[in-house]
Amino acid sequence: MVQDHLQWLDKQIARIESDIDDHIDGHPKLKQDAELISSTPGIRPKTVARILAYLSDIRRFKSAKSLTAFIGVTPRQRLSGSSLKGRTMMSRTGRGDASQSLYMSAWLPFGTTLSCA
Repeated sequence: MVQDHLQWLDKQIARIESDIDDHIDGHPKLKQDAELISSTPGIRPKTVARILAYLSDIRRFKSAKSLTAFIGVTPRQRLSGSSLKGRTMMSRTGRGDASQSLYMSAWLPFGTTLSCA
């Protein structure tokens, strides 16, 4: 009984993934954006779909700077008191789920086994 339910869930997931792919393929601008995003090493089809879902229309961003700020992958220098050497770190603003997808995908070209699509 549990096995049957798991098989049903697998079929539903496959159907939804197919619907997402068909939707992207059916819209020329989305397809063009998907091809551009997937040209980045480590970015796989599920991550492309997530990024497109998070961003909606990429063309609404006037610059790469505004896009990276929206996602939350811009560097931020942290200064404290009179210290001259600030520590640079990733900004925590923006879409955490989008930056997490990109972070996980960034490890793929290095041959790691992190669980990411």
